[in-house]
Amino acid sequence: MAIYRLEAQIIGRKAKDRSGQPIPGREVSMLAKAAYRSGEKLKDERIDKTFNYASRSQEVVHSEIVAPEDSPGWLQGASSRDMRERLWNTVERVEKRKDSQLAREFLPALPVELSREGQIELVRDWCRTEFA
Repeated sequence: MAIYRLEAQIIGRKAKDRSGQPIPGREVSMLAKAAYRSGEKLKDERIDKTFNYASRSQEVVHSEIVAPEDSPGWLQGASSRDMRERLWNTVERVEKRKDSQLAREFLPALPVELSREGQIELVRDWCRTEFA
């Protein structure tokens, strides 16, 4: 029997310690967070720094960006890494405030009865229905 669980959080620039408390005066790049979650190497153009989490790619089961149909063409057809880098650099450039809410992260519990492909399709459909 499947159990429903969904954890959601806002991702911002504020750096936090291990207990989740903000560290005054410290900011974290959205590209660093995206690179970690996707297990990729991404460059933050705002601070001219590259974040390389490619060594973590074995831990990442699947990574994908689901874009709305009316989103810009570059977001529709580019390769995953290029699209991810451009998307998050655009977010970093547009959002100026220190307390900006740059992204949302959702961590669902997936039914073990489904195959890996079934789990991916379930999440993809949910993202399209709810967000795209």
